[in-house]
Amino acid sequence: MTLWDYLQDRQAKEITSVNEIDALIFNKLTYLSFEAFMNEEDTLTLQEAYQRKQQKNIFFSDEEERFFSLLSQHPRYQNLLLEKIISKLDYEKEEQFMAMCIVLPNKSLYIAYRGTTEELVAWKEDLNMSYMTIPAQKDALAYLNQFKEAKKIYIGGHSKGGNLAMYAAVYAENQIKESIVCVYNYDGPGFLELDQNYVKMKNKIVSYIPSDSIVGRLFKKTHKTIVVKSTYRGLKQHDLVNWQIKNNTLVLSNLSKESHFITVAIDLFLKTIDQQEWIALINSIYIILVEMGITNIKQIRFSDIKERIISYSQMERSKKELLIAIIQYLLNFNL
Repeated sequence: MTLWDYLQDRQAKEITSVNEIDALIFNKLTYLSFEAFMNEEDTLTLQEAYQRKQQKNIFFSDEEERFFSLLSQHPRYQNLLLEKIISKLDYEKEEQFMAMCIVLPNKSLYIAYRGTTEELVAWKEDLNMSYMTIPAQKDALAYLNQFKEAKKIYIGGHSKGGNLAMYAAVYAENQIKESIVCVYNYDGPGFLELDQNYVKMKNKIVSYIPSDSIVGRLFKKTHKTIVVKSTYRGLKQHDLVNWQIKNNTLVLSNLSKESHFITVAIDLFLKTIDQQEWIALINSIYIILVEMGITNIKQIRFSDIKERIISYSQMERSKKELLIAIIQYLLNFNL
């Protein structure tokens, strides 16, 4: 069964400790636009938040509406407290960031970070992550460090949100680190380098990736990683609603040859290209897209990207061809 089937079961017990399905739900919850009807000072139960959203006539997609509605009626989740919701989209800093705190009945906290949204600047920040510490990582750390009085803290996120959760936990103040029970990274990338801070925290981190994972296999990590089964193939596996559930746990799987192929290709490209050459390229493409009036990735055509890469004079032809092939493969890897 999928998440939808799981949420139809109203027999679930009250949360005393977070499991992998709870973490999946909390990580998906971050993609709802709470910032449209809640601010950082608000504290509402999940049910109250849904009612406020309805009162203010805030538009959600059909899937978001279904998800939020089911949670607001579910005995395991409806009375959880949502607070300290913060969201920002900063074009100057090239940052997209959102975090929220979920308070469990026993006063334990789940700190959840949103992954990448469809705004162009959000994807630019993802590319920036390939060579630098991004603003969202710094904000994720600052956000976590405010919970010094908490006795038990769970942290998590999906996609970029998973990376933010790991970054915050790895570099948190010692008092916070001692309170952390587990860090849940759902198909999020690793780090450029693994330092001693990471080594000291890695036993508290667990990553979940689907069999066709791409994002969750980028960069470095050595902590526990669990491969799960999805209803679909290709890029659709990145969507948490497609992960399969059985007996209140995620169904296990194995990595596919497609995941291995594209991961090797991306690693090869990043190893062969000079960092300054890479930075110049992504900045050049971003500037062109902005000048074209593009603000959302759904507005981008592959032909626009391909043309820009081909005309880019500061990159060898072989590297251009590899990059174009990777992008083309990713676009087709969505069966």
